[in-house]
Amino acid sequence: MYLEENEYAQITNRDISEALEYRIKLASRLLDSRIGYYESDETTGYKLDLDKLPHNQQRAVKIWVAWMIAYLATHNDQAPSAESITLGRFSVSQGEGSNYLPDQMLFAEFILSSCGIINRKVRVK
Repeated sequence: MYLEENEYAQITNRDISEALEYRIKLASRLLDSRIGYYESDETTGYKLDLDKLPHNQQRAVKIWVAWMIAYLATHNDQAPSAESITLGRFSVSQGEGSNYLPDQMLFAEFILSSCGIINRKVRVK
């Protein structure tokens, strides 16, 4: 896991009780999925070894995971879903296969990108 419960509370200034172990694991796996191109570590099963990263990258990872946990806590552990709007014959939909992150993750995504952990642009809904 990329984050401890007390770090969650320090980063987000939210209640530490939201940082349940399963949410920390889920958010860590979602980050692994987001960065994509790293191979998993044989020992931990996660893609990044925080001890081997520079401080700014460690911090970026922790911020991203913390805010994903906050998103999960706020939305009852549900991932962002496809949205669809229909008005008569006009409709707009967002496919689930798209690379979207919730607005709440924009700042954390920017930090992750700016320190070089990821280099792909992501559309934010």
